[in-house]
Amino acid sequence: AKYRLLRERVLAEGVVVAGRLVEPPAATDDQLARAHDPDYVRAMAGGFIPDTDMRRIGFPWSAELVERSRRSSGATVEA
Repeated sequence: AKYRLLRERVLAEGVVVAGRLVEPPAATDDQLARAHDPDYVRAMAGGFIPDTDMRRIGFPWSAELVERSRRSSGATVEA
């Protein structure tokens, strides 16, 4: 919800015009493996990440978390 609300606000306040906002592509496993161990990438994508790792990350695992993380990384690659 945070990212949706941020998008709505920057549009409403005219910080960015609608045509200039784009949804970034999701980073691929190969792109993520440039910075992370491939086993970690697979475990995170599949929801098989150990609880200890998730506590260190600070968020519960969800498919939405994985998607947001892939899109955030994809935006960095695009930039």
